[in-house]
Amino acid sequence: VVEEDTRRRLERKRRREESAGTADASVPAESGSDDEPVRLSVPFEACLGAFSASEEIEGFYSTATRSKVSAFKSVRVRTMPPMLVVHMRRYTVERDWTIRKLDASVE
Repeated sequence: VVEEDTRRRLERKRRREESAGTADASVPAESGSDDEPVRLSVPFEACLGAFSASEEIEGFYSTATRSKVSAFKSVRVRTMPPMLVVHMRRYTVERDWTIRKLDASVE
């Protein structure tokens, strides 16, 4: 989601600058042209926010009510360790369960 929003924003900026005649060389043209495609950059804080965001799980079986209900899942770190190792998985699983690699760098 962040990748698509950033790509759209960069391409809108490039089109505005091209129409104004002030095209920025650091913003490449669309990926359909001969130039290099836009390589997105995602802030590390956005990755942490997405990781720790609540996620709704529909159809969760509750043993307390003995029925399927909606539940929320979240991940939190109670105390920060002296050293935190983060493994960045740069792929996403689509709705049809296919895996797609994300071509983005993390700052």
